[in-house]
Amino acid sequence: MLTTRRPLEPKLCTKFSPKCGRGQTCFCEGIGCTAGMVGNKWRFDELLPSAFSRVTLWAGGYGVCVHGQSECMATEIERKFLVQGTDWRQGAPVHVCQGYLNRDKERTVRVRIAGSRAYLTIKGLTQGASRPEFEYEIPRHDGESLLTLCDRPPLEKNRYTVQHAGATWEVDEFLGANAGLVVAEIELKDERQVFQRPTWLSVEVTGDPRYFNSSLIAAPYLTWRRASP
Repeated sequence: MLTTRRPLEPKLCTKFSPKCGRGQTCFCEGIGCTAGMVGNKWRFDELLPSAFSRVTLWAGGYGVCVHGQSECMATEIERKFLVQGTDWRQGAPVHVCQGYLNRDKERTVRVRIAGSRAYLTIKGLTQGASRPEFEYEIPRHDGESLLTLCDRPPLEKNRYTVQHAGATWEVDEFLGANAGLVVAEIELKDERQVFQRPTWLSVEVTGDPRYFNSSLIAAPYLTWRRASP
């Protein structure tokens, strides 16, 4: 049986989107919200009016954003490059294991365990070097459980964080079925932002969907090499 709780008063909430500097008006307070409850599982189903722009989940509760303005949308602006040589190999890497609950190009839902921490990330359709992104830290044991629900074996890689000319580069050395592939990423504030290229940077692959992590799950790098003449 579906029971409902009295909606809470809207309040300023920054839990919804860590990347939104303005804060947003949300109905949220732990798991008390406009949702209903079935057993011990909270669900929204048809309880949300279409005016609500989006729903999110963070560790410990749900939030419904009713701000509805595009400037609150969290956006990832990222460019990707292949690398050459080994000068990028600096410091100790963090081991990353990730899988996908949904790999639709218009809305990917990723579960990632990076070292001792775990994250749930929702990404929208890529346009140029930009796409909507909402990322939330979750308990590590929840991340491990969610990985078992992913549709394919997880992708694994070692991530190096490299500082260069005031910018932070994340260099992923892929493992397993993607061994041999190394991709460097830089997050920007604007697609037109100028940055200094490290000497170990090679060709840009930002617009090549083969290099999306969600694509590498389905078509690993080693299968490309076997298919080459």
